Amino acid sequence: MSEQPRRGERLSDSPREFPDEQTGARVLQLTDDPSINHSFFFLNSSFRPGHPDELGFVTHRGGTPQLCLFNRTSGISICLSEREGIQPFSPAFSPDGRFLDYTTTGGEVWRLEVSTLEEQRLASLAGAGLG
Repeated sequence: MSEQPRRGERLSDSPREFPDEQTGARVLQLTDDPSINHSFFFLNSSFRPGHPDELGFVTHRGGTPQLCLFNRTSGISICLSEREGIQPFSPAFSPDGRFLDYTTTGGEVWRLEVSTLEEQRLASLAGAGLG
């Protein structure tokens, strides 16, 4: 199993492009880590508003979901979070792309400022099942 990434850490992925064998469509694979890596929930766009070359995703390296950001221009992915209990399908960018909001299994709502990685707890609802 891969190690848990740290907040602000550059991930060691090597993104690659290749044609789909059946359709010929161009595929961009962002990660090459054997852990589970996925987009945000299908109702929440993973594309960062106002930043057309940036895409958010969730990695399960180290066994705990963490929020990451891929920059297509540089080919670099960075871990944005370092928190236990992130609900992996909860992240949503603010309309201007400045913030990434998410929930935790502990009933908390957090706001992460993408450019500084500073976090603010917006709400805490003990016992709530937020997702």
